[in-house]
Amino acid sequence: MTAAPSSATNRERRAVVTIAVLTATAALLGTAVRRGGSIEVCTQCGAMRHCETVSVASIPVKSSETPIQTSLHESVTRWNLVPPHQHDWATAIWSPAESLVSFLFMNGGSGIGNGREVQKTAQTAEMGILINALSEVGALELRAELLRTAFDGDRSGVARFTAGLIPEELRGDPAGCAEWVSRNAEMLKDSLQLR
Repeated sequence: MTAAPSSATNRERRAVVTIAVLTATAALLGTAVRRGGSIEVCTQCGAMRHCETVSVASIPVKSSETPIQTSLHESVTRWNLVPPHQHDWATAIWSPAESLVSFLFMNGGSGIGNGREVQKTAQTAEMGILINALSEVGALELRAELLRTAFDGDRSGVARFTAGLIPEELRGDPAGCAEWVSRNAEMLKDSLQLR
C-alpha cells in the first residue's frame, strides 16, 4: 500500500504548475501584444509626426499621431512658402512591431531612405534661421533653391551643410544674420550646388 502524497509535495506540485502557467501566459502575451512606430516627415513643408500602433494578435487596437515641431516647418509656415496641401509623408525612422517583451528590454529602429535625410534637415535649427534671413533680405531665388534642396532626400544634406555655414555667434541675432547672409549670398548659392 502506498502512502498518500504529503501536503508539502502537493504544494510543490502546485507551485511548479503555477510557475509554468504564469511563464506560458507571459510568453503568450509577449508575442501577442506588439508595438510599432515611426517618425514621418512631410517632404513639402517639413512638418513631422510620431506615429505609434499597438496590436494584439496582429489586430491594431490603438494608434496615435503626435506632431513634432521643426525649425524648417516653422519658417516655411511663417513666410507662407508652401500653399495648403495634403502632407506628403515620408517615413524617416521606423521601429518594427515588436513584442511587448522586446520593447521593454531593447530599443530599435532604423532610418528609411530619403525621409531620414529630410527629417534631419527639418530638425536642424540653422535651416529656420537661414530661411528667415534669406526672406528678410529678399533673396527669394536663393531661398527657393534652399527649399528644393532641403526637400530632395538625395541632396538634403547639402541644405544642412549650407545652413551650417552661418557663424554660430550670429545664430541668435536675426539682424546680424540677415546682414551676413546678404554679404555671403554668392557663397551660399555656390554651396547649394555641391553634390
